[in-house]
Amino acid sequence: MAKQHEEATETQILNTSNPPADQRISMSAAELQTLISTITAQVTAAQAESNKALAEAIRDSNKPYVDPKKAENDEMFRKNTREQEERRRKAVQASQEWCQHIAGGMGDIKDIGGRTSIAWHRFDNGQTVGICTQCIRVIRETDEDFRKWWGQPKMNKMSRSGDRYIEKTAAAV
Repeated sequence: MAKQHEEATETQILNTSNPPADQRISMSAAELQTLISTITAQVTAAQAESNKALAEAIRDSNKPYVDPKKAENDEMFRKNTREQEERRRKAVQASQEWCQHIAGGMGDIKDIGGRTSIAWHRFDNGQTVGICTQCIRVIRETDEDFRKWWGQPKMNKMSRSGDRYIEKTAAAV
C-alpha cells in the first residue's frame, strides 16, 4: 500500500503542469504583462529600500565606536571646565573691581606719587589703550573712566606700534 501511495504522489507531481479545471487561471497577454510589470516594480522598490539600508549600515560601520561611559566622562569634563572658567572670570572681574590701578596697590606699599600701574599703548590707527599691570584690566577710549586714568600721573611710558600714516583713521578703527 505504501508503494501505491508513492506512485500516486509521483503522478501528481508529474501532472502539475495540467491542473484541474477549478484551479486554472486564464489571462490575456496584456494582463500578464501588467502583472509582470507590477511585480518587477515592487521588487525594484524593495531592492532600492534594501540598498538604502545597506548603504546606511556601511556608512555607520565607518564611524568609530564611542564608549558611552567615555562620552559621559567627556561631557562631565567639559561641564567642569566651563564651571572653572566661569569662576576664573568672576575672580578676575572681582579683582578688577577691587584694584585701584595704583603702582604697588596690591602690596603694602603704594607708590608715593600715586602713579598708575597702567601701561599705555597707542596703535598706529590713533587708538589708545591702557592695561593695568596688576589686574590686567583693559581700559579703552570708550570706557567711562578712561579720562580719569589717562589724566593720572603714569608709572610707565607710552608705547607705540609704528609711525604709519593712515589717511582715514576712522575707517581703520
